[in-house]
Amino acid sequence: MEISERAAQLSPSLTLSIDSKAKAMKAEGIDVCGFGAGEPDFDTPEHIKKAAIEALEAGFTKYTPSAGIPELRQAIAEKLAADNDLNYRATQVIVSNGAKHACYNAILATCQPGDEVVIPAPYWVSYPEMVRLVGAEPVIVPTSERNSWKMRAEDFENAMTPRTKMLIMNSPGNPTGAVYTREELQAIVDVAAEEDIYILSDEIYEKLVYDDAKHVSIASLSQAAYDLAITINGFSKSYAMTGWRLGYLAAPDAVAKAVDSIQSLKGRSTAVDRYARRVRYSPQLHVRPRLKDFQCDRSQTAGRILRAGEYQPARSDLAKFRGSPTEQSQCRSRSGSCFR
Repeated sequence: MEISERAAQLSPSLTLSIDSKAKAMKAEGIDVCGFGAGEPDFDTPEHIKKAAIEALEAGFTKYTPSAGIPELRQAIAEKLAADNDLNYRATQVIVSNGAKHACYNAILATCQPGDEVVIPAPYWVSYPEMVRLVGAEPVIVPTSERNSWKMRAEDFENAMTPRTKMLIMNSPGNPTGAVYTREELQAIVDVAAEEDIYILSDEIYEKLVYDDAKHVSIASLSQAAYDLAITINGFSKSYAMTGWRLGYLAAPDAVAKAVDSIQSLKGRSTAVDRYARRVRYSPQLHVRPRLKDFQCDRSQTAGRILRAGEYQPARSDLAKFRGSPTEQSQCRSRSGSCFR
């Protein structure tokens, strides 16, 4: 028996492979920090788990609409308006089995064999494989430390061809942590708008920004940006819900409708819709302390690298990495991380 050529050419997820290896080593008693999967090291907040239990006990175990229940889609639309200055109707929101699922469905809905998709590097390893899976071709644009690992508008323009169909942006970025400014994003949008190129904006790390960095949603920049952008987000990073598989996208009507049609053939989970709505309307008190924990891990990791002499940041960045004496003391008391 033979498998399809498209499946044979795919590379399995390196993220999951590294994560599986790290977990296997831990099971053997080896003290190891796994940096493969982007997974918080704290548990899902208690009120979210309770909401899921309540949904199950209430019998919410049947089929749901392929795009998600209307109440959840409305709650996400309200979140995008409040947090990201984005005005989407609930019908433009599609709930998926994780942000990765949303990314792939968006690419499948807009790209076809022969199209090119521009991806700034370093990048999340799944992007090129998702592009290849739909028959399109990833075009990798290298970035440099000199530009803070961010693609410039001129870099994007130089990578474009008549076949360019989409640009994948990830800010805050995985793996570099790069956060694009409003001005940098606007310059890139201006280039994309000239040729009507879709921008898939993966914003899953929107809450994990540090120092004076500010997250900006691409679709909020202008009407042109709104018309081209497909905004991707989810619950896994900010709410430590990686295993629950709950993400979403918001897009122009035609794209949202196409993704809904695609998703209707795949299916998705059910009870998660009911408790996810509770997440939106529940207090967000856990987010700030968790961000502080991540700040501690970041500072300690950078400090170890500095002491090892492997990296020397600009002098102005040293204070950010090392933190104040009070912050260092708080970080030393951090429990539940690789740095305890």
